[in-house]
Amino acid sequence: MQVEISPTPRLHFRYRCLIYNPAMTYPAPITPKPPCAKSAILWSGSVMSLLCLITTCLTHGLHPAVLSSLNFITGHLLTHPIQKLGEGFHYETPNQEMPLTAFLLIYAALCLLSIIPLAKLKRQLPSAEAKPSKFSLTSPLPLILMFSVFFRITLLFSIPIHESDFYRYLWDGKSATHGINPFLYEPGALKLYEQKITAPFKESNNSVTWRGREFAASEKQILSQLQQLRDQNPILHRRVSHQAVPTIYPPTAQAVFALSAWLFGDSLIGLKIILLSFDLLIILLLTSILRQLKINPAWVIIYAWSPLVLKEFANSAHYDAVPLFFTLLAIYFALGQTRKLKTAAALALGTLAKFFSVILLPVLLPPRLSQWKSYTLFSAIILIAYLPFFFWNQAGPQQVFAGLGVYNQHWQYNAGLFALIQQSLLSITSISPGDLQPAKIIVALILIAVIGRQSFRPAGDQQDLFKRCFIIIAALFVLSPTAFPWYYTWVMPFLCVFPSRSWIMLSWLLPLSYLDFHQDLAISRSYFWHIPTLSWIIWLTFALLFLADSIKLQQSKPKTQNPES
Repeated sequence: MQVEISPTPRLHFRYRCLIYNPAMTYPAPITPKPPCAKSAILWSGSVMSLLCLITTCLTHGLHPAVLSSLNFITGHLLTHPIQKLGEGFHYETPNQEMPLTAFLLIYAALCLLSIIPLAKLKRQLPSAEAKPSKFSLTSPLPLILMFSVFFRITLLFSIPIHESDFYRYLWDGKSATHGINPFLYEPGALKLYEQKITAPFKESNNSVTWRGREFAASEKQILSQLQQLRDQNPILHRRVSHQAVPTIYPPTAQAVFALSAWLFGDSLIGLKIILLSFDLLIILLLTSILRQLKINPAWVIIYAWSPLVLKEFANSAHYDAVPLFFTLLAIYFALGQTRKLKTAAALALGTLAKFFSVILLPVLLPPRLSQWKSYTLFSAIILIAYLPFFFWNQAGPQQVFAGLGVYNQHWQYNAGLFALIQQSLLSITSISPGDLQPAKIIVALILIAVIGRQSFRPAGDQQDLFKRCFIIIAALFVLSPTAFPWYYTWVMPFLCVFPSRSWIMLSWLLPLSYLDFHQDLAISRSYFWHIPTLSWIIWLTFALLFLADSIKLQQSKPKTQNPES
């Protein structure tokens, strides 16, 4: 009997001497295991949890024993910076004594940790045709959601960092639950009433004019009730910022503030619980949207673990989670393509929380005769929501929108393209430096052009609709005269589908604008072409990275062949 030796000359040395047996099963080649997303998520999330806990402690001020230990470890070379760690971010603490540098270092570490799992998730994305499973114990999604909740619970008890808007939310809610229209009086009206100030005046550190006036006898009962509310918690009333300006927050926002006051009184933690409920609903809604777009729902991590989102919602208690939830709900219904009335209703509720939402109306509900029911419902919800405030305490439309008019006239902060347009106009025209209206008209026309382009171009698939919404919201932020960091949370959900380096980097850079509170630092007082140096750092870095991303994207597109070749 003739034996056959394996004809393969490259067999492993352990098998070269064996007689070939067709029935035998030989070991398969060893292939490297794909990187495990769950392990990356586990250790990144664990470190981020620890940093969130340190941040919460930092906002209250570190214990003296911890400060002594740090002084000993550093050989007393950093005594003053370490002492700042014990001051915290309490309202009474002077800005220059707050440990902002330490927070920004923690924030930078959170940013780096939040993107580590992305490299692992990228290799595990399903194909365009695959439908990700809704829930699986082997999926990294439950782990992502678990850490997302833990981050928020940890920061729930932190003191807001350089933030005071929530005092206005609490005051508006308190007024409403005691039967007083929150639009009726600005918080400073009590000062005008008690000091009998009848002439308009300006404070030295503020461009807003106080509307001094005589109050009618019929108003004294309401003003007396407001005095009682103030005296119940004078600290709350005293800390409301921009006291000369009536509230600007629309009816849905007022309903949330009133709910917080009804359930939790003047409690900041109670308000945060409500706002974080909307934040968590956004995460769940995003996972559904990602599934609808046939994208791995684990990519919700870009929003759920975003340090900017955590800071602005869980720490600073900004209410933008409310309008953002209703806006994303409208997009979710629009992706279904058959739920036009639900889209209109959700978008109306978003607009009634913050007017940003309305700019998506022509994209989600293209203006055509067949959409008349949707537009009628949208308009009806807006009108019905505002009517009670018009008649409540006989406030009228003028008073309800008075605060919004003041905000539109005076506010500018960390602007991007708007600042360049404004300075260009000042260079070539004779407008006064405080006149923002010409520049606002220009950016409004640019934004209208962007909205028109995205609304009337040929419709694509579901992902194309989501991309058009992204372009409009991103354009709004870049063109806005007020580029507050919490406004950027509106962009973050779209990055779960379009994870651009430049737009993610912008979310990392925006908290640098908080250095503006520390005028003891030279960089906070420096300007170039009458634009703050901090704004240049933020926006120029973003612009260069955005340009690099655009060039890379253009080069990666397949070149179309010339039909004549």
